[in-house]
Amino acid sequence: MGDDDSAEGRLRELLLDPGWSLPPWPDAQARIRRAARRQRVRAAGVAACTGAIAAVAVAVPLALSGGGPGTAAGRVPAAPATASHARATPSVRDSVITVLMPDVTGLKLPAAEAVIRSVFPRPDIIVRPVKPNEPAGKVPGSRTPEIVIAQLPDPGAHVAVNGRIMLQVSSAS
Repeated sequence: MGDDDSAEGRLRELLLDPGWSLPPWPDAQARIRRAARRQRVRAAGVAACTGAIAAVAVAVPLALSGGGPGTAAGRVPAAPATASHARATPSVRDSVITVLMPDVTGLKLPAAEAVIRSVFPRPDIIVRPVKPNEPAGKVPGSRTPEIVIAQLPDPGAHVAVNGRIMLQVSSAS
């Protein structure tokens, strides 16, 4: 206990001594300038990465859809795919460009076609109703759109970018 009391007493003496003081920080303005420079460099790096990601996010779908500088004027781009259904990854197999088939089962027919068109530039979509005697597409007299119950090729299969896709639909009742 005596050591604590003597150390406390010594500190009190030093604090009251006008000749004793803590050393100042060396060149505080230079430290502030270095910290500000580090923050600016970090912010510029984040901005550059964000810009690069945005450019890739625009360029890749355009390249996959055949768009870009050679796109015909007046062409309406396909609707963007939903994140849960469009997981297309382009690849090259034996000099044929292929894309992974997205899962469109459970979607309404217009939404499924939009997802497929967002992944494939010129898809050949064949719609087959559940009953072979019903016409393809919207069933006459039905008020609800069809739901995709099966698809060929299967989800995740590699399909040529101009490949044939068959959707089997049933009425949503």
